[in-house]
Amino acid sequence: MSLGGIPLQLNTLSSALTKTASYRRTICRVEAQDYLLRSIRGERHPLQHRACALTEEMHSLTEQMIGNLHWAEFEALIDLIFLRNGWRRTSLLGRNMPDVDLVLEQPLTGETAWVQVKSQAGQAELDSYIDRFLTDGSCNRFIFACADPRGALTLPRQSELNLNIWTGKVLASQIVESGLFKWLSERMV
Repeated sequence: MSLGGIPLQLNTLSSALTKTASYRRTICRVEAQDYLLRSIRGERHPLQHRACALTEEMHSLTEQMIGNLHWAEFEALIDLIFLRNGWRRTSLLGRNMPDVDLVLEQPLTGETAWVQVKSQAGQAELDSYIDRFLTDGSCNRFIFACADPRGALTLPRQSELNLNIWTGKVLASQIVESGLFKWLSERMV
């Protein structure tokens, strides 16, 4: 445990430090002393501070860029997020389906998802799509991705439902974590 109360676990520590665990004698010299002391104190390396600041800036910039996409590119972006994360599309992208833009399956878990993608939407439109999803019952998960929500979008308070809203920070995080920042930045007009 660090002095700040953060657990120090093998899987979160650098192998530069954890390699000493295999040392079989009583006393050993720790080569990564600075790293060890920073970890115990709960401090970060100066480069980690810079990396975190750049990551936050990238997320903020991504959030701003989302609203500049044409609706068709926004649909393609959402499709790419799922593809990059192991989902398989089992439907065409938005064509001739009045209730849903994407139907997906996750091959490893067998989970299925309904995805509705909107450039702009308000609460009434979200509620309408949730009703359709619940009535249909063919998928386990519902995701409503909206580039520019009209007001705050909220989900019903039914915890057993697997309903998700992707806007703002959540959407930006999905884009960055899926490696699509460059794809997004290349589409700025």
